[in-house]
Amino acid sequence: MGYFIGIDGGASKTRFALIDEKGRAVAERASSGTSYIELGIDAVSITLIRGIDELCRDIGRENVRGVCFGMPCYGEQQGADAEAAREIERALAPMPVYIINDVAAAWAGALALKSGIIVLAGTGSMAWGRDRSGIMKRCGGLPNFFSDEGSGYWLGRRTLEVFSKQSDGRLPRGELYEIVRERFALSADIDIVVKLDEMGYTRKNIAALQLLLMEAALKGDESALSLYEEAALELALLAKGLRATIDLEPGSPLSYAGGLWGAGELIMRPFREAVSSLDLVFTEPALSPVFGAVLLAAEHFEPDGLEEVKKGLSEYGYMTAKR
Repeated sequence: MGYFIGIDGGASKTRFALIDEKGRAVAERASSGTSYIELGIDAVSITLIRGIDELCRDIGRENVRGVCFGMPCYGEQQGADAEAAREIERALAPMPVYIINDVAAAWAGALALKSGIIVLAGTGSMAWGRDRSGIMKRCGGLPNFFSDEGSGYWLGRRTLEVFSKQSDGRLPRGELYEIVRERFALSADIDIVVKLDEMGYTRKNIAALQLLLMEAALKGDESALSLYEEAALELALLAKGLRATIDLEPGSPLSYAGGLWGAGELIMRPFREAVSSLDLVFTEPALSPVFGAVLLAAEHFEPDGLEEVKKGLSEYGYMTAKR
């Protein structure tokens, strides 16, 4: 029996899945982040080795036909990426390894390898697609200093902006004002500066502030609701920008991935409206990113067996995007 491993890398969490050649899930694991830019190549290699060792405890590494690692930010720094890939391939040898951007794994899962586009909205944001000839393209997803529009980080930063405006009278005070004061236990609004310094301005921490915005929006805060409208328009712009440069059949699927979509209709409704003019069909994601990485492993290393893997995933109930 042969096996494929999919790895969905992330800045804070990494997911592993082991699938047999019939498309049946044998084992799944989760571990810490695998961004070599933040953690270093050695630390990432150790995390990958440990995760794979746990997966393969009962089957033996020699039976793994291919591994696909969706690496965060891969493809954005060519020289450093090449070095990281060499070190990771060396660490996982003799297993064959296919390294690709983690958003490609999300695309592969959401669309089950069909030509089309996904919009990723998590801590960061990006649109990713593969055209009918197999060429992959992306839109957005550059450094958050000037990009990642519509993402969790973008909304977290804007949450602080709205709080400051509600605090000093530039905006009417809504539910968000009291929610932020309570979250940070502020005795005076200006104390938010010290509290944020103590918390740390990491991407993860700032993105988490989006949850305060969601709470306020669900309670009817007009400024919070408006921010979700803005975010949806930015995410739709990613889809439109990519559609203009990618060769797709009309009626190809458009889907989504990432934690921000957990805000539900706050973000989903305005996004669907904003992309309704595209000649694409809005589609619920079929598969989570880690199983998308499995499909990419099968496609890359044993394309003749790909359809059996896809069929098995469907029959055994893994064609679901619950994340």
